[in-house]
Amino acid sequence: MKANQDLTYKEITEQLNKFGWTKGSKKLSDYFRNPIYCGLIVSSLIPGEVIEGKHPAIVSKEVFLKVNGILQRKNYGGNYTRDDENLPLKQFVIAESCGTPYTGYLVKKKGLYYCKNNRIGSKENRSAKLMHELFIEFLKKFQLKNKEIIEPIKEIVQYQFVGLQQESINAMLVIGEKSKEVEQNL
Repeated sequence: MKANQDLTYKEITEQLNKFGWTKGSKKLSDYFRNPIYCGLIVSSLIPGEVIEGKHPAIVSKEVFLKVNGILQRKNYGGNYTRDDENLPLKQFVIAESCGTPYTGYLVKKKGLYYCKNNRIGSKENRSAKLMHELFIEFLKKFQLKNKEIIEPIKEIVQYQFVGLQQESINAMLVIGEKSKEVEQNL
């Protein structure tokens, strides 16, 4: 449907729903870009290499390349980044009304950033500048006035953090050791 009719993800999902498809349209991009479906294997463990799989291909390499050519031309999934220094509150601040996280975008004509409720159909848009100012005001409520208690609080927070993260820290150390072993074996 993408290769021959160049349908949108939403249109394809609507067609697939008739056959019992239960996933959302946003997963389609992952499927369309995954070379395993055309019989190839790509792994971050072997960067830059494509291996011919022993499994049968679901789609031909020609169809796979045609769909990916369409996706590149339309710049689907192009230069998206979760970390934008102009939108530090993106996905952090949630709407009080529905608990949905805010996302952010740039209005190129104005050169201004905005925060938007990520809920479908929501019309909650706020100036990122205003959101930042409100967040700074909110943080001021937690500012310590008494300088003498800062160091003890730092120690307590660090102790609690390390205690809560000890399992993750141990796991990272084990992974580091295993990684060294694997590198030596290679």
